[in-house]
Amino acid sequence: MSPLEHAIAENYALRRQYLAFLEDRFGDELPKTLTPRDIVKLLNLDEVEWRISRRQARLLFDGQSLQWIEDGQVERRWPAVSGKPGFNGKEHQSLKDRGPIPEGSYVALQSDFQKWEEAPAINRAACILNFISIKAGRWPGCTIAWGTRRVGLVADPGTNVYGRNNFTIHGGWFPGSIGCIDLTNSMESFAKEFLLYAKDMELAVRY
Repeated sequence: MSPLEHAIAENYALRRQYLAFLEDRFGDELPKTLTPRDIVKLLNLDEVEWRISRRQARLLFDGQSLQWIEDGQVERRWPAVSGKPGFNGKEHQSLKDRGPIPEGSYVALQSDFQKWEEAPAINRAACILNFISIKAGRWPGCTIAWGTRRVGLVADPGTNVYGRNNFTIHGGWFPGSIGCIDLTNSMESFAKEFLLYAKDMELAVRY
């Protein structure tokens, strides 16, 4: 299975996007069951797949911005913060639920790209319970704290996370987080670039 086919198989949001294109193009003539390879062929994505396979990009978070680095240059830059206000500095990175994401290496996962509107209804309802101090579901922060898009991060084995976990890149209404990278209203822009890249990305956190 090629990298693009694997991304389509593992990433529900990406698969739904491609299937929507196919439904618009073929209507009722579209087969009911399609494999990732079928999708690549029907959309003539072989050239796109070749381009994706050749692209090599990585991410860098420095405490003030999230940078997209490709071919040795910063191609995109989004304002970003991590940690609660007053706890954004490197000296606070060990503080659970307050400090910023710890320095080190991570992987941003295509397979853990999440959309608010595709979250189960029970999870969306559970976020409301958070306002009465009942944490539940996968989206307890609601769209106010987390926005409508999230990308899961996994720390490399050599990264000291001080016992912390569940890091993501997300949006939200106001800057600040309990350890994730918060892009606020820039998350939509990053999410589009990330989905088009169609591969997991290395993320370095350096303060």
